[in-house]
Amino acid sequence: MLSKCLLNLIHSFSPNHRDNYRPVMTELLSLFQKYPIMTRIDALLVLLKHMDVFCLNKRVGSTGYIDFIHDEEISCAVHGNDIHGRPFCALKIRVMLDDGTWYNTFSTFFQRYIDCKQLWVCCGHHGINLFDSQGGLDALQMSLLVHVLTYKQRFISKSENEHARFIHRDSDYSNMRVCKLKLS
Repeated sequence: MLSKCLLNLIHSFSPNHRDNYRPVMTELLSLFQKYPIMTRIDALLVLLKHMDVFCLNKRVGSTGYIDFIHDEEISCAVHGNDIHGRPFCALKIRVMLDDGTWYNTFSTFFQRYIDCKQLWVCCGHHGINLFDSQGGLDALQMSLLVHVLTYKQRFISKSENEHARFIHRDSDYSNMRVCKLKLS
């Protein structure tokens, strides 16, 4: 049932017709309330097709992954595939705390293993990562990521703030609540 519904939505979405982008993604987001993380990953993969492509030119980091991308290399949000064919996206996201303070994050999200489409992580050594993704992105983190990519911003509830494992810019702000995310 879910697979057929997703396939119909994805096939109705043509990259050449951006006018049907928001209704399709809104419908996909509504499915998230009912289904597991794989639905969110399917939505992310659809969104990636509509972002600028970032060519790695066979570059690879010292860890064998793509944690070498610098924030100066991208505009706002880009996607691509690493040398192993795994999809990734790199994003600049501004974070607003409950006192009105903003700080910038720069994160690369990627499929961790070639043969495991469900496990995505947040990485990077240049700037602050958005999430702590030890063990992989969870359903809430993936939902927030897809929502920010779809709508360019997202207000964060108290419950989401408690469970999303946000990384704060320094320990002075660790008691502050994240209130809003905005694609920069």
